[in-house]
Amino acid sequence: MRIVYGFLAALLLTVIGFWPSFFSNPAQNDWLHIVHGTLATGWMLMLIAQAWLIHHGHVKAHHLIGRLSMGWVAALVVTAIAMVHVMLTDSVAHGMPGKLALILGFSDVTTLPLFAIFYGMAIWNAFRRNIDLHYRLMTSTLAFALIPAVGRIRWPWSHGLIDGLQTAYILVELMLVALLTYDFLKHKKILPPYVAALVAMVLIHVTAFHAPQIAPYMAIARMLGYVG
Repeated sequence: MRIVYGFLAALLLTVIGFWPSFFSNPAQNDWLHIVHGTLATGWMLMLIAQAWLIHHGHVKAHHLIGRLSMGWVAALVVTAIAMVHVMLTDSVAHGMPGKLALILGFSDVTTLPLFAIFYGMAIWNAFRRNIDLHYRLMTSTLAFALIPAVGRIRWPWSHGLIDGLQTAYILVELMLVALLTYDFLKHKKILPPYVAALVAMVLIHVTAFHAPQIAPYMAIARMLGYVG
């Protein structure tokens, strides 16, 4: 049940991070924000339900929701891409400096493919009955999904989104280190998913704040609608 509590904590951080812009009044948003916010929240609730179901032996229900999650995740990724497009094209209209929009966009452009890859590998390992990898790959998807939410929390030491994003990367990295440490102490082994997620997160962290100087990323940003 520890993982259920972990997922609940991740959901709480998400609600706190997006409380001003979404959860306090979802209807204040346009249809895209409502759909994406609903899909993202539903994904986290799905993780909680799946962990609870498997812990209590409801395997058939777990498998059914797992199959349904494929369409859910596809819709989540599509709407996330649309959200990046809106942010990069309308950053000025939303009072966001172009450089900040590019830095936030870099986080999304790098974590979204990783989220999809880790999810896909988790499903593949589920079909192969490799439960150890399935469980850790699915848990790792949270590392990539949490960055936008945790980055928007108004921490006492934060003075804006840049500070919040720095904090988000550090906290997620510490979370992955804690998961690795727990695996080693409890099971005397370290499996690839958490290691891969941690390495990817550190690489994104150290490059994100130089995003406007990264030519390949700028090409992608312009494809997504950035003008600047």
